This record gives sequence, structure tokens and C-alpha cells, in this order.
Amino acid sequence: MIDLETMMDKQVDNYLIKGSVGKGGMGVVFKATDVSLQRTVAIKFLPEEMCSDESMVKRFVREARSSARLNHTNIVTVYGVGTYEKTYYIAMELVPGLPLDAVISKEGRLPIARSVNIARQVADALSAAHAEGIVHRDVKPQNMIIGKNDHIKIMDFGLALANFENSQLTADGTSLGTPDYMSPEQWKDSNVDARSDIFSLGITLFAMLTGKLPFAATTALAVMRKTVDSPTPDIRTFNDAVPDELAHIIELMLMKNVTERYPSAALVSKDLGQFLAGMSSASAVSQDPFSTPGSDVMRSNMDTKDSKIRGASGAGISNTSAPQQQSSQQQLSQQQSQQQLSQQQSQQQLSQQQLSQQQQQSGFVPQPPSEPRFSIVQIAGAGVLV
Repeated sequence: MIDLETMMDKQVDNYLIKGSVGKGGMGVVFKATDVSLQRTVAIKFLPEEMCSDESMVKRFVREARSSARLNHTNIVTVYGVGTYEKTYYIAMELVPGLPLDAVISKEGRLPIARSVNIARQVADALSAAHAEGIVHRDVKPQNMIIGKNDHIKIMDFGLALANFENSQLTADGTSLGTPDYMSPEQWKDSNVDARSDIFSLGITLFAMLTGKLPFAATTALAVMRKTVDSPTPDIRTFNDAVPDELAHIIELMLMKNVTERYPSAALVSKDLGQFLAGMSSASAVSQDPFSTPGSDVMRSNMDTKDSKIRGASGAGISNTSAPQQQSSQQQLSQQQSQQQLSQQQSQQQLSQQQLSQQQQQSGFVPQPPSEPRFSIVQIAGAGVLV
């Protein structure tokens, strides 16, 4: 039996067991040291019931080796696979952090931006795996580790297929797998492709935003019936703060008919990324700088902030301010004209003063102006000079 008491300080091939990380339905995980490279790794030993099926072991080894080819920032790196005393193990990257299901259990529904950011990272990881022909088949919060700054790592690609094939309903309706996140085609035992992972990710995003599952039931059989036959609930009935655009994305991820679902994880990632960008833009424009403590400092910089927001918001604001700019230019032009006129009047007054002084010095006496030699005659209602 594989447990910490029997395995502590034992060497398994190139790995020295140094402690326990945890235990789950897919086996026991130990913390170990790679004695050659002097790095800390995680060693997962498979349950004995999985190792007793030769065909399952072969498929597991093939999938684990395929997973080792994956090199993505959001995928736990697989270092190797091997055997130890009639059981199989997989050596992988040790990721500090918490499983997503533990975060949801602790915090309940997560903020919208945070949930979408996590789902987008998972979609990126799945897209990379699908490009290599690898379908996870067991996408769920338990297989996602949240690290620093909400950086997500998805794991157990190598275990997914074997786990799914080993998941069979018992007489009382329980399952060795995770029925809450399975797609309709998985329940129907039909062909499963990358779009099944998209459905499971949609349920994960639904759980993050609501703290609930869309097809929750007391037994696996009841979950199966809901997943296959019942309409998918509108997420806004559980969380009315979810925007319509995001609700539509989730609706497409959870389409029962696989042909109506998102065709690729790459498109899911793209749409989630665009939604996040829209949230950021709306937040930047609508933020009230006087609604938070320390607003005196923000008031002193308001002109600078306002100009930055206008610059970042594109042509819409620039077009709106064009009439104001034209008005300011007209006022400036009028002020300049008035200044020029005032200067001309001052010069004329100075010239008249100089002329008067010259006339006085020469004895010239100016005569009063004579009467005008024209009069205004009213002709047919119009004034004419004659």
C-alpha cells in the first residue's frame, strides 16, 4: 500500500520522497526531490484498481507521454512516468497554490472579472492541448490550481482518459468519476472530442460565477438525466449581475448539441478576452475619482487624468470636443483683433498729439469744419446722397 509512512525518504527511481501533498480519487501525491536536477517535484501514484487493468495502464502511459509534450504556461509540466512495486506513477511540476474547488467552497461566487480571467487561462491551456490532439476529458475545478496573482495551472491530462474509462455507474447511482462536469456526449458514451472539454469548462465558469452547478442532483443518474435531457438554466437566474454578453458566451459553451457548441477552445478564449477588455474599458471611463478616500490628491490631478482618459477613449470623445475647440479658437482670434485695434488707436492718438505740437510751434490755427455740401433726399422710401 502506498502511503506516507511506508514511502517517506524512499527513493523511487530518480526521486526521493520528502513528504505528502494530498490524496484524491486519482491517487496519492507526494512531494519529492529530483536527485539529479535538484528540483522539487510532485509524484502521483495511481490507485491499485487502475493498475490491475493492463489495457488501461497502456492507455494511461500513452496519454502521460503525450502530456509530457505539452509546454504551456497554464499546464502543469509532466516530467516522466514509471513503475514502482506493481503500481504506476507520474512525476510532474509541483505547483504552489489551492485547487479551484477549494477556493469556490471558501469564497462562494467569485467576482465576474476574476472568474472570466481564470476561465480564459484554462481555455488557452485546452487550446494548446487540443492542437496536439490531446483531449482532457476531466476538466473540473479540482484539476485547476490557482497560484500567485490568480495564475492558473490545469493538471492530470495524462490521467483523464483512464479515469473516464474507469468511471462506471454503480447500482445506487454513484460514480467513480466527476459526473457534475461531464458533457452529454460523455454520458451517452458517444465520440468525445475537444468540444467536450469546452462543455466542462462552461460548467466550471458557471460554478465560479454562482457558487452552484447547473445540473446539480442527489445522484449521478439524476445528474446524467439533467445534463442530457433538461434545458440548461440561465445563469442570470442564479446571479443577475452577470452581463448579457457573458451569459451568451456561457450558453454557447453549454449547448447540449455538440454541433451548436463553440467549435474550439481558442474561440472561447478569444471571446472571453474581448469581454474582459470591454469590462476594463468601461471601468476606466465610468470610475468616479471622488468616490474613494484620498480623493483630494486625485482632484489635484484631475486635469491630467481627464486628458489621459480622453486620449485612451478614441475618436468618439475627440469628435465631441471639436466644437469646443473651435469656440476657443474664435475667442482667441477676437482677443488678438481687439489688442491690435487698441494698439492702432494708441498710435493714432500719439500721432495726433505730435501733429498738434507741431502746429502750435508753427502758429497754425485750425479752422472749424465747413457745413457738408450734401443732403439726404428721401426717394421712394430710400435715402440717397445728393
